[in-house]
Amino acid sequence: MKFASKQIVSATAISGTGVVTSAAIPLDLLIGYAVVLTTTGAATGSAKLQATVDGLVWVDLPDTGATANATVSGAGDKLWNVSDAFYKAVRIIYTNASNSGTLSISFYAKST
Repeated sequence: MKFASKQIVSATAISGTGVVTSAAIPLDLLIGYAVVLTTTGAATGSAKLQATVDGLVWVDLPDTGATANATVSGAGDKLWNVSDAFYKAVRIIYTNASNSGTLSISFYAKST
């Protein structure tokens, strides 16, 4: 098995009601992935995973107990661990509601 990691958003300033959308992450040949979202400061907001099967239309992943949506309140980390991802690519959208801080997002994958 091969493991890979990549920081897809690096210490990006967040404030006001700004939105940060990560680049699309292709999922070719992956058997699972994890995403870690890290915030600093007092930022409050929400993050969600979106997927595409055609590279054109993006759809919010459903909230399924493992949770595709995360509420952010101040500094901390959120982790998504996803298996059986039968779509072409994924991206993360963070929407700040108030206050400020920084946002970093790392992507981890395992393939055969």
